Amino acid sequence: MSEMAEIYLGLRNQFLSTAPEQVGGGAPVYALLFEVEASGTIVTTAATAAGDASVYFSNGGGAIGGIGIAAVREAAKALVALGGTLVDRTEPTGDTAPPGRAEVSLILLTDGGPRVLRAAIASKFQPSDPLLTMVRDSNALTTMLLRARPVATAAKPG
Repeated sequence: MSEMAEIYLGLRNQFLSTAPEQVGGGAPVYALLFEVEASGTIVTTAATAAGDASVYFSNGGGAIGGIGIAAVREAAKALVALGGTLVDRTEPTGDTAPPGRAEVSLILLTDGGPRVLRAAIASKFQPSDPLLTMVRDSNALTTMLLRARPVATAAKPG
């Protein structure tokens, strides 16, 4: 796997330190990271119960702050709610390292601390498996975030 950019690690660690009260709290799962490693790059989708969402690439790219876009906000909330249905398949952990080669990981931030589920990308999931839904919905949220970049404006010269 290629070396991870400092900004990626910083944003990821900052997200992992999110406290429940920063995102409205209340739910047992208040935020999550869904991560996929492919071809040496990790794609990290971050979402909160309040509707904020970001995507980070281990090579340094990404998009942050999707809460201002209604479709992103609703998709982020739905993704965190879906994460809540997977709590029983996760393990409490202090190890929130990014996924390994050809691995997916789901890190749930809960009132009881972080919980993680790791699986090989090659795993065979049943069509009704909520983890397969997580993969699909996380990809959709990532696509929305990347397409919804704000338009930059600049003043015309004198």
